[in-house]
Amino acid sequence: MKSRSTITMLGCCLGLALMASSIFGSTLTRRSPPQTDDQTTLAKVALDEHEKSDIRMTALKKLTDQALLGQVALEGNDSHLRSVAVSKLTDQAFLGKVAVEDKDGGIRVAATRKLTDQYLLGQVATLDLRSDIRIVAARKLTDQTLLGEVAVGDKDEQIRSVAIRQLTDQALLGKVATRDSSSRLRFMAVRKLTDQSLLGTVAESDAYSSIRLYAIGKLTDPSILSTIAASGAPDDIRKAAGARLDALRPGKQG
Repeated sequence: MKSRSTITMLGCCLGLALMASSIFGSTLTRRSPPQTDDQTTLAKVALDEHEKSDIRMTALKKLTDQALLGQVALEGNDSHLRSVAVSKLTDQAFLGKVAVEDKDGGIRVAATRKLTDQYLLGQVATLDLRSDIRIVAARKLTDQTLLGEVAVGDKDEQIRSVAIRQLTDQALLGKVATRDSSSRLRFMAVRKLTDQSLLGTVAESDAYSSIRLYAIGKLTDPSILSTIAASGAPDDIRKAAGARLDALRPGKQG
């Protein structure tokens, strides 16, 4: 009986040893970084959440394929790995997707800073819930229509001001100058206005006399100035319009 029991125990131990060898042997073969430049293999290692982080990082650093880097940036479960993938990305479509979709604000900022595509920057500038990220995007915008959307529509005054500084389109500046709830931003827009009709509208209707007077100082159209001078506006506004009209008469300039 003893010999049979001993044999049984030895068999169990041998079975366990073989099982352990099977389990841990495959794991041990993955301990060293992948000795390959095959991009698909490297991407699989980088995305393998059961692999050691240093091996995943080594694989990621060898990745150059933009589509596979984009996959890691979008699907990686580790925020540090996603961040490194973003740093290697140049593809605007992938960067835009990360900038809009990643749950980590720091990664969205990093992706936004690498964006140059105006449409994608506009998406970030108008859709991101974090104002600091919308500002990063707004500062990179040059497209006047998109800047106008931010300047007119963003609820954050600081972001609207960033967009106004980059606006040159007179119609869009006119919208800000006549509609913005902030007198500071309306004044910013008036300072950039040259359109005489829009300046006239501001001079006739702004709630702040200081802004109306500034607009009058930029008017050169005699008919608009005459209309204001003869209107029912407060005395200081009418007098300023008359003085400006007088100063523009031939022989009075220079």
